[in-house]
Amino acid sequence: MLQHPFILAFIGQLNLCLTPFFVLSGFVITYHYFDLPSGGFKPYIMRRVGRIVPLYLVLSTVTFAVRIQQGMHVDGKEFFFYLIDIALLKGWFDELKFSGIMQGWSLTTEMAFYLLAPFIFLVIHRRGWRAVIVLPLLFVGLGLLLVNVVGGNALYGFMDSNMFMFGATVLGRAPDFFVGIGLAIAYKKLGSTIQNHYATLIGSIIITICLFVRAYFHWDYNAVGGIMISNFVLPVFGVSLLFWGFLTEETLLRKLLSTKLFQVVGRSSYAFYLIHFGVFYTAFHSVLGHLPATIFTLQILAVVLYRRVEAPCARWVKRRWPFPVSLAAGNS
Repeated sequence: MLQHPFILAFIGQLNLCLTPFFVLSGFVITYHYFDLPSGGFKPYIMRRVGRIVPLYLVLSTVTFAVRIQQGMHVDGKEFFFYLIDIALLKGWFDELKFSGIMQGWSLTTEMAFYLLAPFIFLVIHRRGWRAVIVLPLLFVGLGLLLVNVVGGNALYGFMDSNMFMFGATVLGRAPDFFVGIGLAIAYKKLGSTIQNHYATLIGSIIITICLFVRAYFHWDYNAVGGIMISNFVLPVFGVSLLFWGFLTEETLLRKLLSTKLFQVVGRSSYAFYLIHFGVFYTAFHSVLGHLPATIFTLQILAVVLYRRVEAPCARWVKRRWPFPVSLAAGNS
């Protein structure tokens, strides 16, 4: 049954899990830093870097060392690829995006948003809600322009195609982040005064429909329909309602996600994301031989990496670059 073409196509659409992740990033950053005061930019940037880079640097170094030892990089450019990787730049280049930790390309998109967020907030403060709608369209327009100008001609596939731009870059994924921004602003102003007791359910249904439609038509980022669903319909209607439900409804799913077990899993999710695919997965699976055992072991390793690497580095950065008093409490 699992080998049925439609089932395989549906499973293939689960790569859209990055959409809720980017929406969540937009929400969290906006919720905590929308009113970033003067003097808060450097601590904000250093905390974002301190949260992402140290663990990624360690795991990326191990990944490149293993691949070189196995003879997987033999063209003499290993150090160059490594520098591009740890500088979080590879996500701008179609030919480099899967070097090192393959899923690490998304960190380029994430870091680009972190750098742009204070300036986005400044525009929203001055222009109001219209900016939340207009700015993502401008980002997408800029992406289309760059692809039209340099696509297919730039070094290492920089902004190589519309498929790459919409799938991997902050310009194409701008609607995801801005949905999170809009949700955070609305929630900060309205709290839970606006409740739709079926938001979680409706959002889940819309997300499922989006996955089914893309699977049925075999749409990806190379099809206009696939782009419209994944970059606009899914975040604007599906993920936004799901998250609003999480924020305002007392559901069984919300209670489950608030348990201590899921809090531990949530804190270690970044580490797990970096090791769930690639040399770490391959190493553990070759020894254990079973997928459930491999996933469980990787989750244990992710918790250890969070507690021993990620969290201590984040705490050190907080002490080294404190926020102004008005933002010091509760920010990470």
